Amino acid sequence: MTLKTCILSGFAAVILTTGTAVAEESPQEAIDRCALKVDLSDRVACLEGALLGTPIAAPKVTEVATIAPQPEAAEDTSLGAEQVAARAPRKDRGSSENERSTFNVASTRTVPYKKLEVTLENGQVWIQSNGDSRDIYVPKRFRDSLTVEIYRASLGGYRMHLKEIKKTIRVRRLK
Repeated sequence: MTLKTCILSGFAAVILTTGTAVAEESPQEAIDRCALKVDLSDRVACLEGALLGTPIAAPKVTEVATIAPQPEAAEDTSLGAEQVAARAPRKDRGSSENERSTFNVASTRTVPYKKLEVTLENGQVWIQSNGDSRDIYVPKRFRDSLTVEIYRASLGGYRMHLKEIKKTIRVRRLK
């Protein structure tokens, strides 16, 4: 007889002899009773007893596991933590992530270094950012009826789409 068959026959003998002793409780009832244990070591011992079929005295008072609310994580102040926090999704952003706003333009002008400055009808002033090197020329026929669409860029900053001339530039707000 090999060691494997000896062990298996020993387990079978234990299960057969103890299976009749625990006839008053079904296996599912034993597992449900063990799931109510709060302490992990008591729960494991109870489940082992239910698996092997050994009788374990039923608890007189039913223990119910309660889950305490998790405290908010302490703010990390280590080196580079502000960069990790900036990349984390924030709940206060809402749906404004892909929001696009359309505005009518009051005036446009070219400022030094060939940057386009756009004044909207609501008083906001936007200027082409330094990283955008495109030269934008607004034809005279569109200067009175120009509309723009401003939205948040995927990697930060803002973009302005000049609808009538079909150009998109990177912008930053001055006022």
